[in-house]
Amino acid sequence: MRTRSSFRLGLPALALLLTVSFLLQGSTLPDLPDKSLGTINADELRMHIEFLASPELGGRYTLSPQLAVVNRYLASRLRAYGFKGAVEGSFLQEYDVRRSLPKPQDSLLTLTSNQGTEHSFRYGEFVLDGPSVDFQGEVVFVGYGISAPEQGHDDYADLDLQGKVAFALSGGPAGMDDVPDAGEKSVMASRAGAAGFLSMPPERFLRVMRRPTFKRFILSRDQVSLVESPSVNRPSAVILTPDSAAPLLTAAGLVLDIAYDPPPKFDMTPRSLGIRAEAQVAMDEEIFKVANVAGILEGSDPGLKDQHIVISAHQDHLETRDDGTIFPGADDDASGVAAVLEIAQSFAAFPPRRSILVMFHSGEEEGLLGSRYNTDVAPAVPLESIVANLNMDMIGRSKGEDASGPGNSLLTGPNGVYVIGADRISRQLHDINISTNQDFEKLDFDYTLNDPSHPSRLYYRSDHWNYGKHEVPFIFFFSGIHEDYHRPSDTVDKIDFAKTTAVARHIFALAWRLATMEERVKAD
Repeated sequence: MRTRSSFRLGLPALALLLTVSFLLQGSTLPDLPDKSLGTINADELRMHIEFLASPELGGRYTLSPQLAVVNRYLASRLRAYGFKGAVEGSFLQEYDVRRSLPKPQDSLLTLTSNQGTEHSFRYGEFVLDGPSVDFQGEVVFVGYGISAPEQGHDDYADLDLQGKVAFALSGGPAGMDDVPDAGEKSVMASRAGAAGFLSMPPERFLRVMRRPTFKRFILSRDQVSLVESPSVNRPSAVILTPDSAAPLLTAAGLVLDIAYDPPPKFDMTPRSLGIRAEAQVAMDEEIFKVANVAGILEGSDPGLKDQHIVISAHQDHLETRDDGTIFPGADDDASGVAAVLEIAQSFAAFPPRRSILVMFHSGEEEGLLGSRYNTDVAPAVPLESIVANLNMDMIGRSKGEDASGPGNSLLTGPNGVYVIGADRISRQLHDINISTNQDFEKLDFDYTLNDPSHPSRLYYRSDHWNYGKHEVPFIFFFSGIHEDYHRPSDTVDKIDFAKTTAVARHIFALAWRLATMEERVKAD
């Protein structure tokens, strides 16, 4: 896969432009209204980011009162621009979340072999993966625990798991395009009848789990989860640590290292392990009502206004520490929120034919909760009406001479931006994105993180993924991880406002074309 694309580089760029030109033959992209890009400017971006990253907002934690202040700010802006509330006239799409703290003295995982050998593990030696855990049953090894017939792989084919507990390895088979995470795998196991689900942790977490401080961290960490409707079938599930996984790996004939690289070294055939598992996790729980902010600008074309372009960013960040340390989140994701506000204001001045749905998702930092609510539970608009989702997260930083350390290895330059997902659901969206960039901002697109198997897994780590898993074409714009990510040092003074302006202008130009062209982009 290409990792860089610059339109000022001679023959490779020429070949790319010829390809795009060929693919777009017969469909003329609409021109932008005069002066529309000029409405997006650095001064207004700075104004929004300085407010959102101010100490008075305390880091915009999902469950904090300050996030309600942020939501009112965003809603008032959208209303002033001429947007309407997208949820029965309201700008607030409210939903419930559960904050849970485990009670380790009442939480236990017990693995008992058919010969009577028993291994017991307290919470911290295994980790809750979902709202609750209470199951028991015979353990069945299910390979990767993936049911994806459309990708030619189904570990549950002809497998009866009624009343049993599934045990799955992390990851997926070579060549699989979209590998589900543990939460998605647990749903697949439940559909196959499993009473519970045991999963190996992702390999990148093993080093963290071996640290002496890991157990103390897990025991003190609140878990925030979506309070889902009864129709959402999420089973009892836990993620194992190397210690609690050892009896199961031994019974399966595996060792830890091979578990992360099994084929062709290991038989992945589903089978009983001769072990019975029983798990229960007791939690202290509290329910909170939180909200996304959702606004609609109705399209001008009666025949197209029922189609929507979703433009999104997440307004939440991290909780203030007990010692008063604040995580401002200027780049993560005040930069994206500010850009969406500027884009929304420009659309209000230059209305397109299709409708624009602006989504400020909350709960992103807690597991993409707000976007999951808007796609899996109660969408603000029908999912089939969404032409594309353009999502932006951390678009405000550049790799300069003062940002050359190892923590900035994935940071793009002053004209660079990662483009993630563009060609994976709709090749046409990818081509329009390239053509629009050449016509206007001429950014340096970087596709390194577009690979779902990239170790950073950015393809899955922001709100676009909840749209993409429903086959909604999306593009995720991202300037890269830096040394200030999730630190108190993610401050306004480090934002590259010229770059943020250019990225926001490009996204507006792309969205305006998608919202104005004759035919909607096709998912292929």
